[in-house]
Amino acid sequence: MQKVQRRNYSKEFRAKVVSYYRENGESFLSTSRKFGVKKFTVAGWILRSRQSENQRKSITFATLKSDTMVKKTENPDSGALRLKSLEAELECERKRLKSLEAALKREQMRSNVWDKLIDVAERELQVNIRKKYGAKQFKRPN
Repeated sequence: MQKVQRRNYSKEFRAKVVSYYRENGESFLSTSRKFGVKKFTVAGWILRSRQSENQRKSITFATLKSDTMVKKTENPDSGALRLKSLEAELECERKRLKSLEAALKREQMRSNVWDKLIDVAERELQVNIRKKYGAKQFKRPN
């Protein structure tokens, strides 16, 4: 039995693949084909980059919170800079929230369209499409 050899990719290459995926909005599969990497490898890189971004945000928030609690007497300029950075971060989060709300609305509309489609198909074809939970399962005769 031959042992599978692992490939090691540089951090720069991984960052390039992840940024390509995010900028172009393509699937894991098409991104992996473009760069010659397995799709699960690309998915793992993207997942890890999201997790590290979330960690950085939480660490930054914790640091800002502890800094404001500990350092009461500071240079007025640093307070203004902190305020500007917090305002910029707030604006970024507002934009993200807006885009997430828009995506949620699109998905809700998509779900409603599918429900209507199923209703029409059931009515026109007189076939029950939706699963009836708790119904007895069909058993094939032996």
